[in-house]
Amino acid sequence: MRTASIYLIISLFTIESYSQQFRLILWLDKVDSVYVDGKRKNLSKDNQTRIIVDSISEGVHSIRLIKDGYHSKKDIIYIVHNKNNSRKHGIETINYESKSLIPKDNSKFGLLTDERDGSVYGTVMIGDKTWMSENLNYFSGSGCWNYQEDFNNGNIYGKLYDWHTAIRVCPSGWHLPSSEEWESTKNSLLGWAGEKMKSERFGGNNESGLSVLGAGFRAKKFLLNKHLYYRKGEHAYFWTSTTNQKGKLFAVAVVLLYDFRDIITEEHESKETGYSVRCVKDNKE
Repeated sequence: MRTASIYLIISLFTIESYSQQFRLILWLDKVDSVYVDGKRKNLSKDNQTRIIVDSISEGVHSIRLIKDGYHSKKDIIYIVHNKNNSRKHGIETINYESKSLIPKDNSKFGLLTDERDGSVYGTVMIGDKTWMSENLNYFSGSGCWNYQEDFNNGNIYGKLYDWHTAIRVCPSGWHLPSSEEWESTKNSLLGWAGEKMKSERFGGNNESGLSVLGAGFRAKKFLLNKHLYYRKGEHAYFWTSTTNQKGKLFAVAVVLLYDFRDIITEEHESKETGYSVRCVKDNKE
């Protein structure tokens, strides 16, 4: 993969606070656009190297930068209001530097814009299929949740969907993959597919480019008669479009675990459970 380290290196990261909104100032070598939480932000430039992004709320956000047809992978930034600082601004973590950018003409990687809300997602081709390389974070109304009802978790891990929502929630031209499509992709990777699908943060090497994170899941606790959230950072569950032939209440999911190198197929999952969604591009006729 070609790299373009000359284009985009952040050398300083500044936060200014105005009421409950923050201004993000990036000191870098020119950029065409900045996407925060999948949404393109309006930019202002006061010289060649200072890029200003206004109206960012306190919390955890994803950021992607684009320049001359190249795009960075999605990274995470943390913006925290420092209440003990009289200047009323601060940040928790920086750790952002894009030295290896993905060129536009690299057919393996791409970008998908969801026309429904303007969100932008990375994509990756594995075998003959094009996958989203991030979990879907589209708000569908009912049937979807952020982990622990925290929008910051949605910014990082995407939303959790029940099966009835997952089957119809992908953008136009994309679909919820079947268990057979997951199996085909697994076979095309050879070796320990789970390890190749998982990001480095989730115990893998991400050779596939799928960048799977441990998003956890939402399930009903029957003794308490309510839904709870489980296993963030440890488990990644994904709905498939495949239903369980033995009952209308169940469907098939695939599972990746932090400390397991392969992927697991679960045949008997309640459709009411909240799992992550990855979409696959429809085949052209």
